[in-house]
Amino acid sequence: MCCKVHSALTLWVLGYADQAAGHAQDAVRLARELSHPLSIIIALNSAARTHYQRGEYQDAAKHSRAVVELATDQGSSQLFAYGTAFLGILRVEEGHGEEGMAQLDEALTAIKGASRRAAVFIHSLLAKACEKERQTDRGLEAVADGLAMGGNIYEPELLRLKGELLLGQAVPAVQDAEACFQKAIDLSRRQSAKSSELRAVMSLSQLWQHHGKKEEARRMLAEIYGWFTEGFDTADLKEAKALLEELS
Repeated sequence: MCCKVHSALTLWVLGYADQAAGHAQDAVRLARELSHPLSIIIALNSAARTHYQRGEYQDAAKHSRAVVELATDQGSSQLFAYGTAFLGILRVEEGHGEEGMAQLDEALTAIKGASRRAAVFIHSLLAKACEKERQTDRGLEAVADGLAMGGNIYEPELLRLKGELLLGQAVPAVQDAEACFQKAIDLSRRQSAKSSELRAVMSLSQLWQHHGKKEEARRMLAEIYGWFTEGFDTADLKEAKALLEELS
């Protein structure tokens, strides 16, 4: 079960979204066969994360509610934090910003001292929420806090979000944002992290599109989009396809 959980995350990072979903489903099945409460929470959390990353928000919310309920019963602060964080960002995505931000704050409180990797991930969710809610200063603070915890698989996304937040300032810091996107792309490539590379390339392509580099943006996006062999029903690849058509 644990191997399936870790492989689901790894496959998502490497750009194999459909295989990631399959491994997350296998983890839930195996955990339920074991009838082991903590295993079930871990597997459901993996499924919630995978659905969220794929843009399947209803399924992510369903699994996250189960994680919060079961983690509360078992006294697992780390898994409670994960579930609460997912529910928070999903509420923000649905337009309930104040409620979602409060849940993300609750998740950060719960995760304190429990897991550095989990804390970095939750900071990335908070930064994304702040970007959507136009809370630029707080978002940049969340990014800085996440990056200060050390590099890991979430670092490219934090750098990308920093770039988006810089563009959302009253006076957009275009050059600094572009540098963040480039750094996120370079780091993703060193990690072979195609999913984060795609997101960073999309951000840079949108920036270039509006600053006289439309053809360069199209070529760059076409190259990364053409790498993918699965996951074309995920939110990221749908958005990438739409942007590529716009640039063409």
